[in-house]
Amino acid sequence: MSVFPSKTKDYEKKYYQEYYLENGDYLKKYQQEYYLKNKDKVSERNRIYREKNREQIREYSRENYSKNKQAKRDEMKEYFLKNPWLIALYSAKARCTNPNNAKYPRYGGRGIKFLLTKEEIKIIWFRDKAYNLSTASIDRKNNDGNYEYSNCRFIEHSLNSAKGKKLYKKLSEYNRMKLREANCKRRD
Repeated sequence: MSVFPSKTKDYEKKYYQEYYLENGDYLKKYQQEYYLKNKDKVSERNRIYREKNREQIREYSRENYSKNKQAKRDEMKEYFLKNPWLIALYSAKARCTNPNNAKYPRYGGRGIKFLLTKEEIKIIWFRDKAYNLSTASIDRKNNDGNYEYSNCRFIEHSLNSAKGKKLYKKLSEYNRMKLREANCKRRD
């Protein structure tokens, strides 16, 4: 015979929720005490369960792992689409602080420090109208200076990669012309 009046399952569910709200601390304490007293029994019971259901557990883990992995990937993609300046932030930070990064010797290895915050890089992004650039790239005005607010700007990636080469002047003139055209179109 049930302790509860047999009205509905919802009633039982509601009763348990109320009971747990009233006695939650006591129940948690009781569970902890039980586990400490019967640690060996519990771990043995868990081990037996895992052995019996090994294939089901593996299959469940694989399914959820791939679902979660894809969901996380989609979530990150969406996050970076909303905050594109963070890509530049994390890339530049890794170049300066992570010795395992392939470009570390040319940045952090030379003593270049990363001193920008998320807010500062966001301000630079909008100040330089990087959202209008096809592929925005963070650039240091003084090549030997640190990544700091006064020394950084966003420019076209093709310009940044050509910096120091003969093509730089031609590319910069071409890009200036393209930017003027884009600004004129926006005003119209």
